Amino acid sequence: MLTLSRRKVVFALLGLLIITNLGTYALAAGYIPGIGIRWGRGLAVPRGLPEQFDRLGRALELIQANFVDPDQVDLDRLAEGAISGLVRALDDPYSYYLDPAAYEDFIQRAEGEYEGIGVVVQYEDPYTTVVHPFRDSPAERAGFWPRDRIVTVDGRDVRGVPLEIVVTLIRGPAGTPVNIIVLRRTPEGDQRLEFNIVRGRILINPAYAVMLDPAAGIGYLHLAGIDQRTPALVQQALDEFRRQGLRGLVLDLRNNSGGLLAETVVVAEQFVPQGRIVEVRYRDGRREAFDAHGEGLGLPLVVLVNAGTASAAEILAGAIGDRDAGVLVGTRTFGKGSVQSPFGLGEDTALRITTARYYLPGGTTPDRTGVEPDVLVQNAEPEEGERAVRFEDLNDPRNRQLIEAVNILRRELGR
Repeated sequence: MLTLSRRKVVFALLGLLIITNLGTYALAAGYIPGIGIRWGRGLAVPRGLPEQFDRLGRALELIQANFVDPDQVDLDRLAEGAISGLVRALDDPYSYYLDPAAYEDFIQRAEGEYEGIGVVVQYEDPYTTVVHPFRDSPAERAGFWPRDRIVTVDGRDVRGVPLEIVVTLIRGPAGTPVNIIVLRRTPEGDQRLEFNIVRGRILINPAYAVMLDPAAGIGYLHLAGIDQRTPALVQQALDEFRRQGLRGLVLDLRNNSGGLLAETVVVAEQFVPQGRIVEVRYRDGRREAFDAHGEGLGLPLVVLVNAGTASAAEILAGAIGDRDAGVLVGTRTFGKGSVQSPFGLGEDTALRITTARYYLPGGTTPDRTGVEPDVLVQNAEPEEGERAVRFEDLNDPRNRQLIEAVNILRRELGR
């Protein structure tokens, strides 16, 4: 009969204990670490995910098994909340989850038509902040200004609430009311304002062109955004201006929240001579340069900018300024120098996340700092009950930025 020494017995018992504990863990977890075999609970965590996300599957199990109101355990809603929280944890105001309602709004905006109040917003922790209201929109008529910070929507405090949820609360069928309270910075401090607005159908016109001073040959072109229609509309406007004897141009990018990068480059080629327009830098170190290949406008040019000039519009303004193709007039721009890409998740949902940053010809990015104008001019703000300044109205003395732009062109043209 064979016997084991005491040391061998101890080692054998320790080995058996380790194997037993690993087996117990594997049975409870539903997978064997290091091998990748999964079953039961382990199937809740897709292969390839970090083990930290085991907790997410466990949390779902606990909710399903223990939450006091099982009828409220909606798996679709829980999944959307998990994804939304995942993206919010990036602490990037421009990355967010698009649920079906927000995704529909995103698509409608891309198509140039949607129902709501007509305002572009960005998230600046903890506020959803107005970039600008659209021309002739309910928001513009109500008196919204760039940089207004939204506090409540229909009585719900939305400070710290994800952007996609706030957008869903604000949008709605044309003809329905919405109550919004904002904070507005003034020299005397924050002012709390309340707006009762009736939603409407918003038609986004990306370009508005008119000859401001036919005798002097001064044209005016306002771009509200940059989408797939914009390059052709800009070309049409410039062709018509030239037929009318264009000698100098005011390019108005005030309250332009940006748009599509490729289209922005095409538009920039109309104004910037041969050379760099923008460089896009990705996380893996790749750099993608976009250059102009033509002669640019070849005429005196003044570009109007303000706090509502953002993203792709800052590319356009910054390229013109850095390449000395025109004079920038107005106030510092919004300060968004990043590129976002949408990724479909199925079932009419998507992620919109930051994938790159862009750099202007001078080598700087406007991210968080904005583009500074060459000539600093602040428009006069409307008094209580006054309508907002119409950007193209040269006869409104409050429109100091446009007046200065036209005066600069007149001096350059010897008028």
